Amino acid sequence: MSDISIQIDQNASSNRSSSHRPSLSERQPASSRKYQPLVYQHKKKDGTTHTFNIGCGCSGEDLIIIASCYITFWSFLLGFFTLLLKGALDTDDSHTMLWSFLYFGIFFSALVTGSVYVGSKEKGKDDCAQNEK
Repeated sequence: MSDISIQIDQNASSNRSSSHRPSLSERQPASSRKYQPLVYQHKKKDGTTHTFNIGCGCSGEDLIIIASCYITFWSFLLGFFTLLLKGALDTDDSHTMLWSFLYFGIFFSALVTGSVYVGSKEKGKDDCAQNEK
């Protein structure tokens, strides 16, 4: 059998934070990451180059990520609404899906109203506690 020794850094627990994001001192500035915004450079007839910014200073990778997020979101939304429409058309005789949409809407509205009410009560308690100090 071999002996295994484990060394524990005493400062490790004090350096940890609740966030997994790097602190501002650990982040690299944009200049050191070699960030290049997407631009189009056009040479005029007189030999000067004119630069057009594309995508409000975003890089090509940023624009692809943003576009894929939009495409994914709208595809999901289209598919979900298609399923809802199919359910409504399949239960056209008894309107079962329409009634279930109504009940889910009322239930969701009640949850949101309750959450807002409880949140305002909690904020009021916090304000009273701070005023007492």
